[in-house]
Amino acid sequence: TFQAGEILRHEYQDTGTFTIQLIVENELGCIDSIQDTICVENIARIYVPNVFSPNGDGRNDEFFFTAFGIRDVEWAVYNRYGDQLFVSQSVFDSWDGTFRGKILDTGVYVLRISYTDIGTGERGFYHGSITIVR
Repeated sequence: TFQAGEILRHEYQDTGTFTIQLIVENELGCIDSIQDTICVENIARIYVPNVFSPNGDGRNDEFFFTAFGIRDVEWAVYNRYGDQLFVSQSVFDSWDGTFRGKILDTGVYVLRISYTDIGTGERGFYHGSITIVR
C-alpha cells in the first residue's frame, strides 16, 4: 500500500522497453490509472569512496568500489612514487591498506580502474585518489 509522499521505485534486471502502469484508489474507492512506456538503457556506473580507515575497528577497514554495467575490469592502487601496491581483476575484491603484509601509512594513494562498458563495448577509465585514515 502506497502512502502519500512515498517514492515509487522499481529496479529492472535487464535493459529494454517496458510498459509501466500506475493504478490508484482513494479512500472513497475512486480508481484512476496512467500508463507509459519507458526505455531502460545500460549505463556504466562506478561508485568510488575516497577514504577508508583500515584500523581494525570493523568499520570501513577495507577499500572497495561498486560498479554496474561493466566487465573486464582491472583496478590498481599506487603510492605517490608510482609503485603498484595492489592490483585486482574483480569488482568483488577489496584492498586492506597493506603492501606485502606491511601496514601503509596514513596518506593519499592513487586509484586507477579500467573496464569495458557492457552497453557500448568501449574501454573506460577512472582515475582518482584514496585516502587512508587510521
